[in-house]
Amino acid sequence: MAEALKGLYRDGIAFIPLSDKDDVISSIVEGLSLGGIHSEKTLTDYLRDKDILLILDNFEQHLASSQAVGRLIHECHKLQVVVTSREILNIRPEQVFQVQGLIYPKGESLELWKSCDAMRLLDRLVRQINPYYPEDINTIRSVREIIAKIDGHPLAIEFAAGYIAQHNFSELGQLLENGLDFRQEGFIDIPARQRSLEAIFEQSWLALEDRERSCLSGLAVFQEGFTLEAGKEVVKITQTDIDLYLGKSLLMLDDRERYRIHGVTRQFILEREKIDDSVWERYAHYYAKFA
Repeated sequence: MAEALKGLYRDGIAFIPLSDKDDVISSIVEGLSLGGIHSEKTLTDYLRDKDILLILDNFEQHLASSQAVGRLIHECHKLQVVVTSREILNIRPEQVFQVQGLIYPKGESLELWKSCDAMRLLDRLVRQINPYYPEDINTIRSVREIIAKIDGHPLAIEFAAGYIAQHNFSELGQLLENGLDFRQEGFIDIPARQRSLEAIFEQSWLALEDRERSCLSGLAVFQEGFTLEAGKEVVKITQTDIDLYLGKSLLMLDDRERYRIHGVTRQFILEREKIDDSVWERYAHYYAKFA
């Protein structure tokens, strides 16, 4: 994104990755290579007239600093901030853009598959590691099966690309049959917490209360998504629960007013938790009404 927007900001673009131990204000100061600035006030004074874009990555570990970011935006009228986070910041200037799975065709057409976003991303990432990666009908068919299994999840595609470039499709297919805990070991500059899909999901999972985990596990009974009415009757959730999961990127709202757990997240839940028999009973009873 920074590359695409280069030149649009007079004072430039700064990409600032955040670790779990970083202080946000200090990280911004360091990312801008500013000496002699040690507080939010002096940073605000510096940025006040700057036409600049800050990209703050992995902000979910620093939600306590959301108000500080809000104050910077309020005081510095030309400042723009893009934040990547698995949880929303809940500040007034925030405009949420939910990243969902990349689009891929549901049918068999190889031509459609060759031009879809998910296939193009995987192809580019594989060739970054292995320029001699073949492009033939058998390859496209194999990639199609893998993308469908991980439901177009961008990070899962990145992990799969690293694996494909160094192994083969049959090995990856077998790995996926046994779960989704495959790792990104190819690049040394990827933080440890982002080298495993399971580790990334585990951070969100452990941040939930027991009841929140139980309800989310129950929602995994809905393979093709659900309405609020269905969720209330089958899992006994409330709109507050739904809003919580949306805010933590554990649920998505599609254009049909239906909620859905992403396929990768759902698989992790099913690998970790057994859906209670009472949930299955209420699920069967609810949909029997439409038979």
